Amino acid sequence: MSSRCFIAKRFLRSVSLVSNLLKLLPYLLMRRGRGHMAQDGLKIRLPHSLRTLLVILGGVIGRNYRHGERNLVAVSVCGAFGMPLYYFVWHNLFPQPYENLTLRLIGGAICIPLTFKDHWPENMRRYAPVLWYLTVLYVLPFFFTYMTLRNDFAPIWLVSFVAALLLLVFLVDWLNLVVLSVFGMLLAWTVFNLGGGRVSDPNVYVELMPVVLFALVVGTVFSYRNETLKQERLDAMLMAGRNLSNELREPLLGIRTSTVSLKRYLPQLLETYEAAEKNGLAVREISPMHRRALTNSLERLQRETGHAGAIIEMLLRNTGGVPIDPTEFQMVSMAECVETALQRYPFASEAERKIVKVRLKSDFGFFGSDSGMVHVVLSLIKIALSSIAKHGRGDVLIELATSPGDCELRIRDSSAGPPAGRLVNLFDEFSVLESDSGTGPALAQAKKLVEAFAGAIAIRTERGQFTEYVITLPPMDASGAIV
Repeated sequence: MSSRCFIAKRFLRSVSLVSNLLKLLPYLLMRRGRGHMAQDGLKIRLPHSLRTLLVILGGVIGRNYRHGERNLVAVSVCGAFGMPLYYFVWHNLFPQPYENLTLRLIGGAICIPLTFKDHWPENMRRYAPVLWYLTVLYVLPFFFTYMTLRNDFAPIWLVSFVAALLLLVFLVDWLNLVVLSVFGMLLAWTVFNLGGGRVSDPNVYVELMPVVLFALVVGTVFSYRNETLKQERLDAMLMAGRNLSNELREPLLGIRTSTVSLKRYLPQLLETYEAAEKNGLAVREISPMHRRALTNSLERLQRETGHAGAIIEMLLRNTGGVPIDPTEFQMVSMAECVETALQRYPFASEAERKIVKVRLKSDFGFFGSDSGMVHVVLSLIKIALSSIAKHGRGDVLIELATSPGDCELRIRDSSAGPPAGRLVNLFDEFSVLESDSGTGPALAQAKKLVEAFAGAIAIRTERGQFTEYVITLPPMDASGAIV
């Protein structure tokens, strides 16, 4: 059996393994280690060590995806075209000792789906982080290490190898830089040796090691420093938000207390005034219209203080002031969360309230926190209404939908959608929409909350037509098991 056939069989086995993992991983991650998985009525119990390993793997993959999501499409386009293009360069224009069209076509092929990620079917988008991770692993550390080995450390391939490591620094965080680089290089070296490959001078491994270590150490320090600066900026912003929210709570509490006292004693004062007026006592005249205004002002003051409290809670959650506590999770009705959010939202007017339409025909339950989901709905309604106010048109539609595999909450505003290229950034803490109103903290916190409930949040949009926020949750029974 030729080495090429051997490598091909190994690759097909790997593809099969990865395919099975792709089918299993999303359900395991959704369960967050609760001990079992249910799919098509079959419950599978996994060893604790395997569940722990898969949860860790899912965390590493998710961390890499969040870090590189904004560059995902651009890098995928470059990979889809660059991989086959450079076969022509190194095979025809500047021939190298070894080239492999098959490996390049595989690299280009796995990049193509990622270029159209925003157009994937909703049930397939959960696989995007895994595909992105495998693509980066294959195209950069594995491919360039393997080709450098097969070309016997030719100068042009040594330069290409170092360039691939530098590109990896900009695409992933420091943790994934180490994991992907080490694993990709070891995998390439293993495939190279299993295929019968040999280098002319084995000492080159030792000579190259300081260069690789230097690149990894410098890249790790650089990436870690960038993450630290970003986190410091985020912490400063969150601290300011928390301080502001906490400072507002005390005067708001005083207003609420005064409102309660006014509501208790003002009607008596008005009755006393009317009695004095009827008995001809000398009192300063207050018109009936002004008296009604006083009564209505009390109700409005009480309502507005309640709305202000809801806004403060939203700010505290957006700034991390209210932590997520999984021990308090329970089965919650999504329809009740939507209704509560609508009752608590501080609509500017009755006209604004009327543009929010609701369809709650098919309710469903999820394992999580009602206050957390109410906060998510409040945040999405606020973003939708802000977009409508900016464009001067549109309405908001909130609806629930269920299917055998998923349950969805959809919040759509029909004003205008952001450009497709902006979607990858909208869940970043510092992202803004065209209105320059910061949506990052709200959407980032909403994403954290939804993922804590074993769900996912995505954005669908059509430029100039609509923006739709879709929260997808697994169907569950009363015990909290996925059905």
